Amino acid sequence: MSDSGTKEAVALELLKLIKKAENKTFSPDANGDYSLADREWILTTYGECISTIHNRWYSKEEGEPTHSF
Repeated sequence: MSDSGTKEAVALELLKLIKKAENKTFSPDANGDYSLADREWILTTYGECISTIHNRWYSKEEGEPTHSF
């Protein structure tokens, strides 16, 4: 059974997209425009991704869903 369609897997893929958009890296050998994503950034961002997937839409200001699909 593949886990690629689980909410957690989708949240992880979303985290990777955000990491790239924000010029973050998981590698301590960061160079150029990339900065190292620290533990706090990873956990906070993944938490936001999980919330987004579970709630379908996330508003950081309100902390609750703002849109239904």
